[in-house]
Amino acid sequence: MAVAEAFSLIQAWWAAPIGKAVGLGGSASVFSEGRFGWFVFPTHGITPLGYAAFGFALGVTAGLLTRRPIPAMAVTLAIFAAVQFVTPLWIRPNLFPTSHTTATIAAAEANVSLRVNPRLAVTAGAVPGQPGAWIISGEGVNAAGQPVRTIPVACEPAISHGQGPYGGTALVPGESTALNNCVASHGIRVAESYQPASHYWPLQWSETGMFLALALALAGYCFWRLNRRRS
Repeated sequence: MAVAEAFSLIQAWWAAPIGKAVGLGGSASVFSEGRFGWFVFPTHGITPLGYAAFGFALGVTAGLLTRRPIPAMAVTLAIFAAVQFVTPLWIRPNLFPTSHTTATIAAAEANVSLRVNPRLAVTAGAVPGQPGAWIISGEGVNAAGQPVRTIPVACEPAISHGQGPYGGTALVPGESTALNNCVASHGIRVAESYQPASHYWPLQWSETGMFLALALALAGYCFWRLNRRRS
């Protein structure tokens, strides 16, 4: 756990200038995804402590059950990878209640695109008045707050009819801006769910505590299993 946290601090120190350069207009990188990003959040702060304890306890438990090192390593890797995938998708966003707001497309720095023509997809880039917030989800809504799933008919001329790689309509450079402006002119706004930046450390402590608890539970099971064999 100490070594994992030490490497986390070294990595955070090394990546800090890169993050600052990106913030000043440098090219995007994995370090520009913000503190809540998939790569940044579990490798910074105190979460490496929880993940290191959980990974160690998981490996010991797998070894105790299989009694063979290679299968135990494979099982540990598979479960740990699954946990790394599931946690940011379904667990971390729900550790604290999310906040909600509705903003204009421009204020939310949103980009309107098409999943499959004419289905509308809205990707928000910011939460007005909440710098550094973690955007959980965003969707287009009308003035009544009802979800908008398709683009307005009047906005269809702003889109070419070329096919994208997945069967949808391909947007060429310049069309995204035209589509954004057209959709916004029809009163479509962006409804966002987010975790404010102030939740960063509470989420860090909660996630770390959760994995430490899992590690203790696995350790307790191992001791129980060993004592049962001795008796």
